[in-house]
Amino acid sequence: MPLQRFNSGRPVDNPSSSPFMSQMRAAFGTEMVRVIRNSGTEDEESFETEAHIQGETGSFDVNTPVFRG
Repeated sequence: MPLQRFNSGRPVDNPSSSPFMSQMRAAFGTEMVRVIRNSGTEDEESFETEAHIQGETGSFDVNTPVFRG
């Protein structure tokens, strides 16, 4: 699933209140990303969320609907 970074390196304006993301934000920093589902199809959809991104992995709040299943 593609992730599109935006405002990279800029703090999150409206941070998540979850304990996990609070710890990630304090320890490593987080940024806003756009998650794109079904990229390039007529079913394409996207949403913005807070995440900690490293290389090719991302850490999201447990309630973030990154995967369906």
